[in-house]
Amino acid sequence: ITGEISNLPLDIVAITIFDVIMFIAASVSFRRIIE
Repeated sequence: ITGEISNLPLDIVAITIFDVIMFIAASVSFRRIIE
């Protein structure tokens, strides 16, 4: 149980970083389509 709790913050950070990267990639692609 202790191991899962200690790994939880790391998972949240990883998911957040992944979402940010996907958001940036989508924004760049969207701008290219408009131009």
